[in-house]
Amino acid sequence: MEVTASCEGGQKWTGRPPTPVFFSHHEHSNHKDEDDKPEPQSIYLEGALAHDSQILVADSETKTEEVYDKEFNGSLEEPAVVLSSKMTLSLINLDANNSDEKNESEIESPLADDIEIIGDDEK
Repeated sequence: MEVTASCEGGQKWTGRPPTPVFFSHHEHSNHKDEDDKPEPQSIYLEGALAHDSQILVADSETKTEEVYDKEFNGSLEEPAVVLSSKMTLSLINLDANNSDEKNESEIESPLADDIEIIGDDEK
């Protein structure tokens, strides 16, 4: 990525330079492409999710297939393409890792005060 800095108004930098204005230049980008992006689709996950859970999108792929139906014979009612996509989602539950660490050190027994765990002194 190429970045260029210049003073506002094109003046020379004299004395203490003013804050430069940065222009980012992308050869392959086009503002029209950004406006044509489709709306994102919602994905609903069933079940209870922990408060600190994160969703990781590992892989995604969109496939376009041209469709031709002899019945419509190229009319405007004929669908031009069929879009299909797939993605791999991973649910990372951060609360489960923290609760496992807490549960290992706690003993849920009324006799816990009378039990000595050998090798637990290191914690």
